Amino acid sequence: MTDVLTNTGLKFFGAMTASISHELKNRFAIINEQAGLLTDLVKMSETSGPIAPERLERLAAAVKKQVGLADDLLKHMNRFSHSVDQIRGEADICLVLVCTAALSRRPADMRNVSLELRLPDTPAMAHTSTFWLMNLIWILLDAAMGPAGNARQVTISCDTWPNFRFS
Repeated sequence: MTDVLTNTGLKFFGAMTASISHELKNRFAIINEQAGLLTDLVKMSETSGPIAPERLERLAAAVKKQVGLADDLLKHMNRFSHSVDQIRGEADICLVLVCTAALSRRPADMRNVSLELRLPDTPAMAHTSTFWLMNLIWILLDAAMGPAGNARQVTISCDTWPNFRFS
């Protein structure tokens, strides 16, 4: 049983880190293209005159957007990497779902599946292994993304119950 869990965990870890690194490379490639466009605009301004401010504003906004997307991804990667800090501990299931869904966006996009989160306004706490919970959620998402049907959407939801404690 330990070998199965270890292999499952390693496969999950590999899939998530590969997805994260690919997404970060995409963000850097887009930022690099925008830097190239900025260089072209500077060269054009040397011969054609000033650059329209709105064009520079759009380019700056596009760069900021890519930096923001990369930063969000790094935050989720950080949460993912710290999911192994404790074997078991208190975890907010909603935050675990948000992180796992964010890390699953690229595999979902590759399958043309959109992921929708429906979460409560209050934390849903559990005493669990965050890494293994994320792994289980990924296994379920991976399975659900196959037969997503015509809607091509998978909804991830969580609810809380008064006085309920899962351990």
